[in-house]
Amino acid sequence: MDEHKDFDFKHATSDQLRELIPSAYRPIVDRKTENILKGFVLKGKNGSESKNNVTDGASFISAKFAKQLLKSQGAWNHKIAKAFDRLTSDKK
Repeated sequence: MDEHKDFDFKHATSDQLRELIPSAYRPIVDRKTENILKGFVLKGKNGSESKNNVTDGASFISAKFAKQLLKSQGAWNHKIAKAFDRLTSDKK
């Protein structure tokens, strides 16, 4: 990392940062990044991408979107599913 001690990481573009990754690892990093970013996009009923995502500022998200987001991040499990069902149930 000493070879990059004068590199301006804070103001670097994504392309400049990508150049720091050894070329053999770039496809792996690209796939991982793409998979992570998929979690930030809401899909509509027809499978099309919504114009809204989790970076759109302070707002409420639907239960459906919360579920999709948790699943896409690998955070969905039996315990969360049980709590989700309880919170979204019509039962009082």
